[in-house]
Amino acid sequence: MARRAWRAIPNRQADWSASKGVVRDGTQVAQPGIQEMMPQAKEPEIAASPAGTGAFVLLLRGVNVGGRNRVGMATVVESLRSAGCDSVRTYIQSGNAVFRGADAVAADAAKAVAAAVADTVGRTIPVVLRTREELSSIVRRNPFAGAERDHRMVHVGFSDLRPAPERIAALDPQRSAPDEFQVQGREIYLRLPNGAAGSKLTSAYFDALLGTTTTFRNWRTVLKLLAMVSELDSRRRSG
Repeated sequence: MARRAWRAIPNRQADWSASKGVVRDGTQVAQPGIQEMMPQAKEPEIAASPAGTGAFVLLLRGVNVGGRNRVGMATVVESLRSAGCDSVRTYIQSGNAVFRGADAVAADAAKAVAAAVADTVGRTIPVVLRTREELSSIVRRNPFAGAERDHRMVHVGFSDLRPAPERIAALDPQRSAPDEFQVQGREIYLRLPNGAAGSKLTSAYFDALLGTTTTFRNWRTVLKLLAMVSELDSRRRSG
């Protein structure tokens, strides 16, 4: 049964949930920022988890961006662990975490993280959840094959829901040429040959027309998160 991302209270502010700058059917982009690589603490050994659990990716929108919405990743880790998740890991400071847990636990964990972050920053921060299987499919379905060699050029937007076809049709493919985008279900794929800074395809644009709440990651971050969550899943299967 397909899993849906839990939706926090929508926030329509333009953002590209990254230190400086990651929807499925249809075709239409936003201006993402480019995630910066930051050193991470050494991760603990991963223990095998019981059968019936899955591996998940949790994404926060708009934290630690330009000095706004400052959230320590320790807050995210503690919230996930307190909610019953294990093998929690984070990646850079822009709100990325992977963990293991049962489906029902994962949904509650997303709510727990949103509540903890709201207590920290004083406002609601949207949270998007994807399974390992969903993220793997997202990578396989990249419509801009080849362009991802430059990780600054390709980005993926993760939305809280699947936009209606008529909303997708209302998007303007020429809004920021030569930028390209494609909406596939709950993901938005972007190809920005001139970089993100000058693009007119912003998150505010997409959310306003699609009725979604979306957070973007560049291709490098998407691949890194897939590697991390796949490792959790493989340890579960082997255990």
